Amino acid sequence: NRIKLTKSLDELDSHLTRLEDKKALETIRATAQKYIDAIAVSEQMHREGKNSHEIDSAVKIDDNPALKALETINQGIVQAGEKAVVAMRRAQKTSIIISICGYIVIFALFAIIFMIFMQMLKDINGLVSTTSTLAKGDITTRADIRKNDEIGWIAKATNKLAKHLDLMLSKVRGSSSTIDHITGLLNDITKKSLQSALDMAE
Repeated sequence: NRIKLTKSLDELDSHLTRLEDKKALETIRATAQKYIDAIAVSEQMHREGKNSHEIDSAVKIDDNPALKALETINQGIVQAGEKAVVAMRRAQKTSIIISICGYIVIFALFAIIFMIFMQMLKDINGLVSTTSTLAKGDITTRADIRKNDEIGWIAKATNKLAKHLDLMLSKVRGSSSTIDHITGLLNDITKKSLQSALDMAE
């Protein structure tokens, strides 16, 4: 029992952190040592033929300090448990807050990605509409996209292409007008020449 008691007190000592608990444990150790010493005294008195009353009077030990020390340690254990519960609740709250913040950040990222995707889709649809209009022959249309990215570069190139086509068609229109005028003159000359030939034939 003495060995078991010593091991139990040593194990309890390894779990105590408060100074008052350490002091209380020393009081319990001292009381336990008194009981251990009293065993030897009571055995000696028993061999000497002393009766139980005499032995009890000789080895009487005050347990109150040890009981108070046990109460102090028990209070410390209760307080440690309460602190652990409070710390656990705080940790749970912190974990919940971190989780909520994480969900908010993830939702915000998805929202930003969705907005970027929708804007890109809008720009691509605008380019498709512009190129379709150009393909139908309306070379006055332009892409209204002013961005410094790949889609913006394609829009600028499309606008340049439309501008060059417009200039080329303007030149062709001018040449056509000139050709029409010259053709008209030649036609008049031909008519006059034909009339002169008819006159000469007559």
